[in-house]
Amino acid sequence: MDTQGQKLSQPDVWDGPLAATFRSSTWPETKAALDKAKQELDDLRGQLEKISTNIFSAGGGS
Repeated sequence: MDTQGQKLSQPDVWDGPLAATFRSSTWPETKAALDKAKQELDDLRGQLEKISTNIFSAGGGS
């Protein structure tokens, strides 16, 4: 999605009034939301790895 959004943000790929709106507000807002979601998923993955490591270290995996 990031690659396509960047591609559509280029005036030589797509231009006009809707493209200008996409470049100025739609894509920046969407990109920020995607980046935030990715960071939150990465954080969650790290927490889950830590939890499972703690469970197995405590003998819960036997």
